[in-house]
Amino acid sequence: MTHKEAVLDALSDGPLSDYGIYHTARARQHKMTPSSARSRRAELVREGLVEDAGMRELSSTGYSAIIWRLS
Repeated sequence: MTHKEAVLDALSDGPLSDYGIYHTARARQHKMTPSSARSRRAELVREGLVEDAGMRELSSTGYSAIIWRLS
């Protein structure tokens, strides 16, 4: 499975932040780094397969994190 497919798989259960995408993918045995998960998600946004869900959550570092969903 490619990293893009792993991101899509993680989002198939519902909207997630980049952090959530990474951890869900890792829990499903998809080997990727947080940076790779963000990069693949960004590519999927450009391709129109993933979009901003219009929600935010506070990240562990205190920043507002975008929640992403399948388009």
